[in-house]
Amino acid sequence: MPSTDAQSIPLAPFALSRESQDSENKRSFDDDDLDDLELKLGARHRAYEKGDDSDGGSLFDDPDGEDGALGVLLGGATRRSAARRVWSTRLAGLPPSWITTGAASLVVLLSIVGIAIYIITQNYQVPDDPTSKALFIPCRENKWRPGTWVNCTLSMGLNNLRSEFSTCLKFAFDAGAGLILPTIALRNTATLDAWQTEGVQYAGPDIYFDVDYLKEKLAVSCPQMRFKDRGDTTDIAVQVKDKKREWWELRFAAGQYRQHFDEMLSTHDVKQWSANAGVVVEETLRPYAVWDYTSQSVAFGHGWFDIVQFAHRLVSVGDHIASHSALAEGYLGVHLRLEKDAFDYWSGFDAQTNAYAHYIDPRPEKVIYLACGDPSWKTKFQDRFPKHKVVDKWDLLEEGSEAWSNAKNLTFDESAILDYRAMLPANLVMGIGVSSFAYLLGVDRRANREAHYAETLHSELMPPNSPMVGDDNTLLLPFILPEYYQFFP
Repeated sequence: MPSTDAQSIPLAPFALSRESQDSENKRSFDDDDLDDLELKLGARHRAYEKGDDSDGGSLFDDPDGEDGALGVLLGGATRRSAARRVWSTRLAGLPPSWITTGAASLVVLLSIVGIAIYIITQNYQVPDDPTSKALFIPCRENKWRPGTWVNCTLSMGLNNLRSEFSTCLKFAFDAGAGLILPTIALRNTATLDAWQTEGVQYAGPDIYFDVDYLKEKLAVSCPQMRFKDRGDTTDIAVQVKDKKREWWELRFAAGQYRQHFDEMLSTHDVKQWSANAGVVVEETLRPYAVWDYTSQSVAFGHGWFDIVQFAHRLVSVGDHIASHSALAEGYLGVHLRLEKDAFDYWSGFDAQTNAYAHYIDPRPEKVIYLACGDPSWKTKFQDRFPKHKVVDKWDLLEEGSEAWSNAKNLTFDESAILDYRAMLPANLVMGIGVSSFAYLLGVDRRANREAHYAETLHSELMPPNSPMVGDDNTLLLPFILPEYYQFFP
């Protein structure tokens, strides 16, 4: 009995000689003929399956007969159409279970392929915004170690805290570890002492910073980094704490904190950990000015800084101040660093205002927004620049309004966020280089994002005899060596 395998059915029409095709190429062949052929093919196939091959040669083997003539005429597109019908007839003869199983398998296969393509494209889809883009590839290529964690304690003033928070994130990245959201040691609001040892109060980073924004950005740009809330030691079996160090004792370039991290584990004989029984390094080194930003790309270094933004509840008030009609025609932003925590050897009132006058006097703006933690200096500053209108946040917040009431209840560092945001859109900002408030304003306002900000602070860019350094956006009164700034964004 002949095999029922579809591949064993003879395909005689496709073996016709070119001579036979040429001899009949003028005869017509329409759809009715093709339908008739299909019926005959079906009849032949059924006979073939039964082992009756008596009709096997009549359809195509006789080029002079009626049926043979149809076979001869199967040339070009018509022949291909007939071929498709031949295969349709063959498939019709297969057991239904074969067709159902094959179709189901094909659907499953295509689904798996589709899911794989989706996952791959999602994992490799680089975000569009510059901050996320700068972190995405390094995070994908980093060697992450599940079950390892870094915990930091931050102290000092507002913008130093921001820099420290950014550095702590880089500690975790460099170690391939997760981050326990850091603890902030609040400074004494009366003395502004950031180094007190008794009666210290602590808070989470959300007191000053937008933690939700941080997590949302890193979920896109660095989803491999894990977070725990402040103080959360769930699934942590071992806590490693190094001896107390001052911030100037250790400095890290890219890759060096991982070595430090591993040395601490080795010192405490920690050799194994897992995601359910992890290890945390309680970093006693205050992360102030300890990370060399020049050891990595500018975009990468600034990316970790840009995701640390101030708390929205404070940002909104600062932005409200900046939108005041008194500032609508353009204004200058000046930061006086004369608060009670300023060191005596920093520039005093006369040194700062004389430097600022070099740029204020020839400028067209007639409004100066003054940021100073001690409002008593405002009157003296106005006397120094009588041709300008000097305003501060209290002038621009309507007395008795909800924003004004909220601002009155803010701490010193919370209030500084209002000034920071109000200064950001200024036509020109001036301050002293030793102040992280003024320096980081320059970082946020920088026009040149291709170079490390400190590299743009060259006096040769300024007019001759210029007392300040910077660019058209921000001017700083230099105080410390430029090399110091490599440890800031």
